Amino acid sequence: MQYTRKTYPKAVFQSLLVLLTLFAVAGASASPAADSTDSADRGAHILAAPYVVGNSDDGLTLGFGFGANRPPSLYAVSSIEYSLTGQLSAYVEGEVWLGEYRYAGKVSYSRGDFGIYPTLPVDPEAVAEADIERVDIKLAALRPLSPRFELGPAVWIESARGMRPEDPDKVPLELATLAPFRPGSLALGGVRARWRTTSSVRPMDGYILDLITQAGAAWADEWDDAKPDATVQFKAAMAKPLHPRLRYYLRAETRLQLNTPPIVRNYNGGEKKVRGQPKRREYGRRAIYTRAQTHWTMLDDWRWPSEVAHSLFSFIPVYDLDVELVPFYDMGVMADPDFGWLPARHGVGMGLHFVIPPELVLRVDVGVSPGGSPRFYFTIGESI
Repeated sequence: MQYTRKTYPKAVFQSLLVLLTLFAVAGASASPAADSTDSADRGAHILAAPYVVGNSDDGLTLGFGFGANRPPSLYAVSSIEYSLTGQLSAYVEGEVWLGEYRYAGKVSYSRGDFGIYPTLPVDPEAVAEADIERVDIKLAALRPLSPRFELGPAVWIESARGMRPEDPDKVPLELATLAPFRPGSLALGGVRARWRTTSSVRPMDGYILDLITQAGAAWADEWDDAKPDATVQFKAAMAKPLHPRLRYYLRAETRLQLNTPPIVRNYNGGEKKVRGQPKRREYGRRAIYTRAQTHWTMLDDWRWPSEVAHSLFSFIPVYDLDVELVPFYDMGVMADPDFGWLPARHGVGMGLHFVIPPELVLRVDVGVSPGGSPRFYFTIGESI
C-alpha cells in the first residue's frame, strides 16, 4: 500500500486521533526507581491498550500492546498486530535483571508482503512480491563485569519462507527463480559484549557500544547441505543534551554475514533502517547503517490528556506526558560478494514523539528520500 503526497497527511491525522484515544484508555503506575545509566529516570510505568499504528508499506494496523518499565530491573514490550492490508505480526522484547544476569532479547513472528525492487529509481515500485512468513529469536544473558560493561552468551535463530510470489500484475511467478523469497534459516551462538553509560532503550545522555559475534550453520532451499555461517554486528551510539529541552542522538552500525541465505540477510529500507525507503528494499551479507536525530521537548509533564480521561473515567490515573519534535537523517548501504556495493539510500524527515517517562514512546515519523514521495511511520518504541 503506497501513500502519495496527497493521502499520507490524512493517514497521519487519523493515527493522531487514535493516539489520543490510546492515552485515554491507557493505565500507568509509578514508583521511585533509580537507573544508574540515566539521571532522567522518573519512575516505573505500565501501559496496556488497544491501538492503531501504520506505515506506508503496510497501511493502518490494529493492535493490542503491553509495555512495562522499571529501571534498571525491567523493560518489556509486547504486541500483536493485524494490518488492513493483511499483514500479521506478534512480538515480545525487553530486558529483565534476574540474579547476576540481565536477560535481553526479542522473539517475533510475522507474515506479510515483501517486494523485490529495482536498483535505480529513487521511489521504486516492486517488480515482484510474495508473502513472507518469518520467525526470529534473538536472546542474550549479560553479566555485569563493571557498572558499565556487560558480557555473556547470545543466540540467534531465524527461519523464513516466501509463498505465492507474483509480478506487479498479480501474475504468479516461480519461487525457484526468486532467491530473496526462497526458504532459509540459520542457528548461531556466540558472545555479546555491551558497554553503556545510558539507557539502551531510550538514550538520554551517554554512550553505547554493542558487539555481537556468532557462528553456527545456515540452511537454504537451494543448498544440498547446511553451510557454516557466522556474523559480526557492531553498533556505536551517542546521546547528548545541548539544553534541558534539546538533545541529539547519533548511531552507526555495521553487520557482516558469511553464508546466510538471502531471505534472512541484512536488509535496507523501512522504519528500522532508512525511513523514506520501501520496507526491505535491498538484501545483502554486508550492511552499514547510520542515523542522526535531534529531540526537542516542546511540552513536558503534560497532564491534560490523562486529566480529561480521568474526569470522565475516575479509574484512569493521571500521568505525565512529554511531546518531542524530532528531525532526523537516516542512511543505509548494502553489499554482497555476489554483486558488490549498491548505491547508498538516504532518508530525511520529521517525527513527533509522545513519551510516557521514562522510556515508553509512541511516535509519528514522516520520512522522504531525495526526489521520492513521503512515507509515514506511526509506531511504538524509540527510533534508535
